[in-house]
Amino acid sequence: MFSTWPATGSSRSGPTRSTDCWSISCAGSETARIALAGIALARIALDGQALEGLEEPPVLSQRTNRHSRTTPMPNNLRYDYAGDSRLLEGADWIGRRPGGLQLHYHEEAQVSVIWNGHRDYRIGAHLLRLHPGQLLIIPRLRPHHALPSLQGEVRSAEFYLAPDALPAVTRQVLEAFDYLIADAPELLETAPCDVIAFIAARMAEDRLLAGWCGPSASHLTADGHLLEAVARHDRVCEAAAALGFSREGFIRIFSRSFGMTPHAYRINDRLNLGRRLLRDGETISDTAYAAGFSDQSHFGRTFLRLFGATPGQFQAAHTT
Repeated sequence: MFSTWPATGSSRSGPTRSTDCWSISCAGSETARIALAGIALARIALDGQALEGLEEPPVLSQRTNRHSRTTPMPNNLRYDYAGDSRLLEGADWIGRRPGGLQLHYHEEAQVSVIWNGHRDYRIGAHLLRLHPGQLLIIPRLRPHHALPSLQGEVRSAEFYLAPDALPAVTRQVLEAFDYLIADAPELLETAPCDVIAFIAARMAEDRLLAGWCGPSASHLTADGHLLEAVARHDRVCEAAAALGFSREGFIRIFSRSFGMTPHAYRINDRLNLGRRLLRDGETISDTAYAAGFSDQSHFGRTFLRLFGATPGQFQAAHTT
């Protein structure tokens, strides 16, 4: 079974409605569920400020979109495991979401795909809008989040790539950018069960990502010593002293460079450890302890704020 929404006008088997998503059978496919979904976004406030200076890629011309629907969608965020060795995780967004996720980063590269509507992101200091038929790659360790939305008819997917899913040269090229965007209108005509294969083929074919565009991440290279200090020292004041800063000065410089405080960065690192342990089948209580949280409830609340699902929901999607 391949979890997604049915294509309008498709000859494939019709949808079956469950309590939390639409499903469609994908004959002949051994791939067990890719996560596809949508968070919609209007021009709403980010931290109390309007979305000004939005970096908006050009809108593609209208094409047949086999992922379109005219019926109302449920509002849903769901992590799901695709059963594909090229993926570590996938996440479905369907419908509107009045609150966005907190700024966070992943240990793996993320590929975002928009099927319907549009979706706005904050990536570091950049605000951008993604349209249907466009691919967004967020390299590993780049702070980002999808912004809140009141728009209902949006479907998108987030794919978290396994380390060996990309050629080595492609991984090296990615590290030079904050993010990359490419037009891929063929996605709108691609059957859901073939989406991962399409993305993998597109990125393998264009190993140098020459047809993609995005801002340089040279500032991260210049400020790498800040991350090294945080990794080496348990306390922010110790990291600051190691580089000759006051505690306040170090927090200010780190936040300007990476979009989050050193404390938030370390919390995110511990939660990423939690994601790995949950995928490996560790219990939630053991995972919370290993990730340095004093209790399971604190771990669960923090996990939900950053990743949009509870640890139990996340683990269930990756162990079934």
